[in-house]
Amino acid sequence: DNWEDHHGMFQMNLKMKTPFKLALDSGCELENVIEHLRREFLAYFISNLEFLPAIFAEYGNDVAVFEKLIKIYPQILKANSEKYTPLYYACYYQNREMIQMLFNYYVMRGDRRKKLISRLLIATKSKIKTPLGHLVLGLGSMDSDNAFDCVKVIMSVVANFHILNIIVDKMWDDVVDGGTCLRTIVRIVDRLEVDPKILDDNGRTVLSLLIMKMASNYCTESQQVLEYLLTNFNAVASVRDGKNRLPLHIACEKGLRWSCGLKNIVEANVFALEEFDDREKLLPFALSASCPSSDLNTVYQLLRHNPGIK
Repeated sequence: DNWEDHHGMFQMNLKMKTPFKLALDSGCELENVIEHLRREFLAYFISNLEFLPAIFAEYGNDVAVFEKLIKIYPQILKANSEKYTPLYYACYYQNREMIQMLFNYYVMRGDRRKKLISRLLIATKSKIKTPLGHLVLGLGSMDSDNAFDCVKVIMSVVANFHILNIIVDKMWDDVVDGGTCLRTIVRIVDRLEVDPKILDDNGRTVLSLLIMKMASNYCTESQQVLEYLLTNFNAVASVRDGKNRLPLHIACEKGLRWSCGLKNIVEANVFALEEFDDREKLLPFALSASCPSSDLNTVYQLLRHNPGIK
């Protein structure tokens, strides 16, 4: 069909392809198609601006064209009728150049503040994956180089971007479902040189967040990550959170069972068994015993391993 007939250019066929995309697949230049629509059918073009971010993310090698459109039609940066933002599509298609351009625009516009940019990356009002969520799933794939390049762009703009904490806190279930938990965490630590002992802006450590996930929904994938952190970063079990609480205190208060990771935490820092929790003023065994989901064997093991009890 002649793509210069603008009617239905953005309507999908049964194979989820629009005539616009079919034109690009057949070799037409993205910029030429856009310029033709703007020149000949401007009203139609403007009424369908919301479809362009996805097309640029998938097909756009020269983001200067999209940047030009942003200056002319700033409304293109808004979420579309399906609640997807341009950043969502850029991350979904792992378009590093588009991600860089969008972040440059956010900074230029004054949105450098961490909370604002983080909200664009991880906030969602539905069950769709967040922009960062798509990149994170790519970090554990066989071909992860491009996903890592995209994350590096984000980390170069957002100072102290605690990606490990965000993953465990906001998207752990998706990573677990993908079966790449350990691989993803190890790669992030190694390739991005992330320190698992660092506290995030809310005073939480990766380990404290992981403990809370394991206490509510234990799985072998989380156990593997726990063992990796405790084995390779011994001090992680001794790092207190922003409320001066040790990982063991958090684990006992949340009802983590001996056989479900608590044993590993104790072995990594046995002397924490003698430390009173700064908030509850109780020893670990007492915290565990007072938990609504208290387990008798867990309390017994905490007492048995306490070096101060003869």
